[in-house]
Amino acid sequence: MAVADDLDRVSELCKTGAKLTLSALLELGPKPDDPTGALLWEQRATRLQGQLNSLSALVSKLTAAAVLQGLAGFDKELATVGHVSKDAEKKIKQIKDVSTLLKRLAGVLDLGLALLAAAAAPSAATIAAVVKAGTAVAKDA
Repeated sequence: MAVADDLDRVSELCKTGAKLTLSALLELGPKPDDPTGALLWEQRATRLQGQLNSLSALVSKLTAAAVLQGLAGFDKELATVGHVSKDAEKKIKQIKDVSTLLKRLAGVLDLGLALLAAAAAPSAATIAAVVKAGTAVAKDA
C-alpha cells in the first residue's frame, strides 16, 4: 500500500497547487484597458489556466493510479468475490427451478383435490373446478 499512499500524497499536493493557482488566477482581477497591461494580463491568465488544467488532469490520473495500485493487493479477494458471485448465480437458478417445480406440484395437487371433490359430490361447481385446475396444470407444463 506504500505506493498507493505515495500517489495519494502527490495527488493531494497537486490539489493544493491547483487551489493556489486558482487563487492566483482570481487575484489577477479584471482585464486592464490599456493594451500593454491587457497583453500582460492575458499572458498570465493563459499561463495560470494552463497550470490549473495540467494540475487538475494530474490529480485525476494520480487518484486513479492510487486506486488501481491499492486494488492490486486484493487480486485474490476480488477473484474470490467473482467466484462466489458465479456460485450464487447458480444457486439462485437452482432455487428458481425448485420454485417452478413446487408451483407445478401445487397445481397437480389442486387438480387432484378438485377431482376428489368432483367424485365425492358431482356438481357444476366441482366440474368447473376440475376444468380450471386442469387448465392451470396444462399451462404450467
